[in-house]
Amino acid sequence: MRRRGHPRGRAAVGDRVGVAAPAERADRTGAGRGLRAHGAGAPRRSRPRRGHRQDGSSADGPARAARGVGGGAHPGDRGRPARRRLRRARGPRRADDVPGSGFRRAARRRPGRADRDRVRRCRGASAGGADAGARTHRARAPAERDGRGPGEPATATGGGRVSVTGAAARRPARHGQAEPVNPEPGGGATVAAVVVTYNRRELLDEALTALGAQTRVPDRVIVVDNASADGTADMVHARFPDVDLLTLPRNVGGAGGFSAGIARALDGDADLLWLLDDDTVPEPGALEALLAARRRGATGADGSPTLLASRVVWTDGRDHPMNTPRPKPRPTAAESRIARAAGCVPIRSASFVSVLVDAEDVRERGLPVADYFLWNDDFEFTTRLLRGRRGLLCPDSVAVHKTREFGGTDADPGDRFFYEVRNKIWLFTGSRGLAPAERVLYAGSTLRRWTRTFARSSDRAVLRRAMLRGIRAGLSGRPKPTAAILREVGVKAPLQ
Repeated sequence: MRRRGHPRGRAAVGDRVGVAAPAERADRTGAGRGLRAHGAGAPRRSRPRRGHRQDGSSADGPARAARGVGGGAHPGDRGRPARRRLRRARGPRRADDVPGSGFRRAARRRPGRADRDRVRRCRGASAGGADAGARTHRARAPAERDGRGPGEPATATGGGRVSVTGAAARRPARHGQAEPVNPEPGGGATVAAVVVTYNRRELLDEALTALGAQTRVPDRVIVVDNASADGTADMVHARFPDVDLLTLPRNVGGAGGFSAGIARALDGDADLLWLLDDDTVPEPGALEALLAARRRGATGADGSPTLLASRVVWTDGRDHPMNTPRPKPRPTAAESRIARAAGCVPIRSASFVSVLVDAEDVRERGLPVADYFLWNDDFEFTTRLLRGRRGLLCPDSVAVHKTREFGGTDADPGDRFFYEVRNKIWLFTGSRGLAPAERVLYAGSTLRRWTRTFARSSDRAVLRRAMLRGIRAGLSGRPKPTAAILREVGVKAPLQ
């Protein structure tokens, strides 16, 4: 631990920053080396190395060494200012020289009176100066976008850790980083839920009811109706009048639907996007758990995670193999440590079944590829978002995926196997989401899964024809631009 009050984050003597404690340094003086070199005989007197104390027996530590009391000062220090000798005894000037650390931490300056006054003014304004129902929109640094809802109090995480937002309110911003304007709960992020549906009115009704029953209700709900013919639009207007319903003139698939819904959300003030299929029923605390994990998983180095996924189960409570996120291969020690502290697991991809993504990252890296239509659109989108960034699986957030059957992605797809084959070829040959080594890794797992699909199929001739069509389509063309597809259905595309 650092000694409180040290300027510029310098470490105290004995801290784990590569500086030995006084007793440990005594063993490394000339006397210690003499004992080891000459056995049990009398130690050879040798001049200590520059900067080390000779006996290390002073109970007052570096202060006595600085004053030259008790033989603790090096002869070369005579005549030097005590401050310079004390600085060397305390250890490195920088707090980021930590052997084995995965990060380069910038040295922190001590908060001054201006910083403390700023925090007091913000706290006072949040407590009583502003309307509780008003939402302040501002430019936030990544570490500040913690996902806390309006009026939600700062919470302590497991082990007595204070949430990142509370710590940021008491810590000055780094050089080049935006100062926290309102570090209190009222400056929380705006969450927009995006649900895509097609001819499943009853399932959509159940999903929207579950969204309204959340302990932390989304600030906005957008439903994309892929030209349903079962009265979906009438049901939404009658039962959920506050929902933003976007009815498309034709079915553009799940990929096009999520592209349209995300574009609609980004056209507003959304900070976070909660993406769900129409057969997804999140448990009441699902969104709140995702936001809490996002706060716990935030770091000063790169801010909050780009993506957080819920644990997806089937109707009987078993983990659903279709929506199990892919774990991140070989995460760094720092990533694993941060994920454990947040109660999460590092992941490389996720599905559109209860996943929370950062809107700024989507603006930077683009919408889902609408021309995928069906399958692999979520895999391509999330791997593109997460390349070089962090994603977490949050087991405390649970969502039920009400598929007709319990099974994985190697179930018999029939004619729709065409989309699986074509989109995988597009993914491996043109997507920016995968590094070259990852393409080889995931291509191998895809071939194994296709082998299981053929082995379990009741009509392999259908699969064979669909596979051949998919290979031809994947190799002969590229996906149509998403912006062009959205324009065809009357949706403004802010990206791509």
